[in-house]
Amino acid sequence: MTLHLYTAKAQPATRFVVDVDLGEPWTVEYKPRSLVRCWRCNRRRWAERCVVQAYYDGARFWCRDVKQCKKVKAKR
Repeated sequence: MTLHLYTAKAQPATRFVVDVDLGEPWTVEYKPRSLVRCWRCNRRRWAERCVVQAYYDGARFWCRDVKQCKKVKAKR
């Protein structure tokens, strides 16, 4: 058995392209001050301060500045 890991390249969260094999790619735009939720720290951030990885089944937003992105600690 072989395991394949697929990753999409990081793009600016204010304007990114979703490219799937089902047809034409489409462009998604967010206003710079739109709030998006970071996948890692689970905080709401402005789109201008984030990057996105767009997949066919969704998009994951990440803080552009890793120093400000604090990973959420698991609650015990």
